[in-house]
Amino acid sequence: MISEKRKRFCHEYVVDFNGKQAAIRCGYSAKSATTQACLILSDVRVQEYLQALIAKQEAKLEVTAQRVIDELGRLAFHDIGQYYKRDAKGKLVQKELDELTIDQRAAVAEYDPAKKILKLYSKDPSLDKLGKHFKLFSELNDQVHTFTVMPELKLGGKVIIFNVGEPVKKK
Repeated sequence: MISEKRKRFCHEYVVDFNGKQAAIRCGYSAKSATTQACLILSDVRVQEYLQALIAKQEAKLEVTAQRVIDELGRLAFHDIGQYYKRDAKGKLVQKELDELTIDQRAAVAEYDPAKKILKLYSKDPSLDKLGKHFKLFSELNDQVHTFTVMPELKLGGKVIIFNVGEPVKKK
């Protein structure tokens, strides 16, 4: 069981995940807030209470790994052509917002039909995150590099010994 003050700290902490600010909002002095936050957050019972609070928030927001992946997919795989249509004269015109699907609207960063502005979120960050999630780029990270280390090098009649990348002159 944790104290009411620590429970209050936990509720403040999940607002912005800033321990110092949570401690200040709970009445601790600004001077000692960082220390107090560290002490409170190191308590196993507080960590368990925080996990329960966060789980409750996630359930309320319906935050799941699949939902995050789906949203990244919306941003990563949008097609600019889906945002336009042909009018009665065959001219290409921008669709109205209510003509767009939920997936299409999710990818819109800025929309102003009066000014003919349609900006979509960049695909690159979403594709990168999805690629990392599905380990599509693992071959880049799993490469083994082989280096030849030269313990000594004769330079101008002097022997130089390399120690952690820094040349050290041998006497």
